[in-house]
Amino acid sequence: MDISYEDYTKNAKRVYEIISEYFGEDLTDFQGEEEWKEEYESGSYPTRNAVILIKFPNVTITNENNHSVNITNLFVRIEIKTHGTLIDTFKMLRTEYTKDEWLYGYVHSHADFDTYYPARFAYVCLGEGPLVQTTRRLRSSFDEHIWGLFCFELDKYVHIESIAGVPYRRLESIGRGRDLNIKCAYNPSQIPINYNLDWKKFIKHFIKEYPIKLAYTNDTYTLGEPYINFWVNISNIFIKWVNNLLIKMANCIDAGAVLNLLCNYIVEGSKVYSTDSEGVIDESLQGKELFVFKGEMQTLLITGVSKRVEVLLLNKNTVDILLTKILIIINSKYGQTKISGKYHYV
Repeated sequence: MDISYEDYTKNAKRVYEIISEYFGEDLTDFQGEEEWKEEYESGSYPTRNAVILIKFPNVTITNENNHSVNITNLFVRIEIKTHGTLIDTFKMLRTEYTKDEWLYGYVHSHADFDTYYPARFAYVCLGEGPLVQTTRRLRSSFDEHIWGLFCFELDKYVHIESIAGVPYRRLESIGRGRDLNIKCAYNPSQIPINYNLDWKKFIKHFIKEYPIKLAYTNDTYTLGEPYINFWVNISNIFIKWVNNLLIKMANCIDAGAVLNLLCNYIVEGSKVYSTDSEGVIDESLQGKELFVFKGEMQTLLITGVSKRVEVLLLNKNTVDILLTKILIIINSKYGQTKISGKYHYV
């Protein structure tokens, strides 16, 4: 062959030298040379693209509002041709997320990531920043100085969220709106519940069995304990109560319909999620293989995931209705008469 392997691949290797000199040899990896050598030794010039990975162990991303987020183990993936030109643009992926970051799909503010594909590097939006022109030039020709400029601009890019550039994911939205643990307000509106159950008897039974904690505000008694506590306790008491009824009155109760009142929920700390909720993280994702960096397989780690317990509870709509009925009874009995103390038990 007319051109030696070293001469044919020298521009690509020079690109890696520039990148590794800027970011550090321990934080960069060049992949694809073995395939190039195999192609060359078989009598063909290498045609496959090489991959350069850059690791950012810790990154603080800041926006124009001076709000910021610290992320860990961000990787940038660059593809180049043998003659040292860029393929398309760079992509991003992370190997470590907090629970809230994962649920929000946050790799970086300007990365379009889908958690359904945890090993897929995400495309980024460059907006109208300087990287647009720099990457365009690198796609058309090899230039050492422009590759050096690329390193500088990339280092700056990963630390910035441009609100004006319309991020895929706003850093200020990490951790918002993921749980179902919403406190039930006192509301006299009611939805009928039947299934041949005497709900008045159940409510009386529940009040007798469970000391409900109340708060008194604006001349009204409302729930004075965490909603999750009330939810779990009324569910447990209901299950025992209805099981006893089924033993005594099996022919009078629609057992299948009663089961429709119950759902499996996941209790995680002080929060409750439906089993198909976006707030639930598939535990099998932990340790999932993503990609190789410097000869070692990188795996997925999601931190801050507390131990979860799956339990059978009354569905939330039924609990809201029962709580409303209970509060109506209490408020109609006591009216505007306040019992002494900050919290009250019935």
